[in-house]
Amino acid sequence: MYEKIILAIIVAISAMIGSAISGVISPWVKHRLEQEVKESTRKREQIQKWRAMILHVAEKCEHGADPRQILQTHPDYLSLEPLLDEEAKKAVYAPSRMHIAGVFIPTALYELKINIDDIEKKWGLN
Repeated sequence: MYEKIILAIIVAISAMIGSAISGVISPWVKHRLEQEVKESTRKREQIQKWRAMILHVAEKCEHGADPRQILQTHPDYLSLEPLLDEEAKKAVYAPSRMHIAGVFIPTALYELKINIDDIEKKWGLN
C-alpha cells in the first residue's frame, strides 16, 4: 500500500518537474529557432543586395563610368567591405582593368563576385 502511494508521489513529482522544465526550455528553443531563421533570411537578403550592387555598377561601367568610384560610394558596399579579403579590397581601390569572364567586367567587380560567393558559402547559404 505504501509502495503504491510512494510510487504515485514520485510519478506526480516527476510530471511536475518535467512540465516545469519543458515550460522553460520550450520557449527558449522556439526563440533560438526563430532567431536563426531571421538571421538566415537577413544574410540571404544581404547577399542579394550585394549581387544587385554588382549588376548596377557593371551597368554603369558599360556607359564609361569608373567602377571604383561607384563602388566606394554605393551604400551596399559599406556593408560588404569589412568582409572582403585583401585582394578584393586592392582591386576596388586599384586602377580599373577589365577581366574576361564570358563578358568584359571590371576586375574589381569580378573580385567582389568571388568574395560574395565565398561569404555565402561561409554563412552556409549555398
